[in-house]
Amino acid sequence: MKFAAGLLFLFLLTACKQENPAGEPEMPQLKKAVYEIFAARNYAGSQVANVKAELRLQVRIINYKTGEQKLAWDSICPVRSIAGFPLYDNRLFVEKDFPVLNSHQKLNASYSIIYRDGNTINQAGFSDEAGPGTDAVKLEADI
Repeated sequence: MKFAAGLLFLFLLTACKQENPAGEPEMPQLKKAVYEIFAARNYAGSQVANVKAELRLQVRIINYKTGEQKLAWDSICPVRSIAGFPLYDNRLFVEKDFPVLNSHQKLNASYSIIYRDGNTINQAGFSDEAGPGTDAVKLEADI
């Protein structure tokens, strides 16, 4: 009898430790993507002042169990002269929140820059992630 009561107690104890009981959906957590956009230096009057740049910002939610990616947000800054981007002291901030299920999703933020100088095109970019245990991803897009 004591053995059966002990087994029942252990069963109930382990059942109480479940973080997400069956049938109860996981609540999404908000994760933040932060972009800082600025000119890497003062291009005014320089040889490259007429180089044009196009900046694209993207945020994806990635299921790290299946590899599936979903585009959650996308924005393109209009093409402009690189001298038209603000310097670091006046940088632009873009902050967006996205719901993520920590059990199997992570937030991926990226940017790409296309530089156009006459007939020459160059591209640069970077991405970073906010997985479980991380609340935000911050990227500095220095043009």
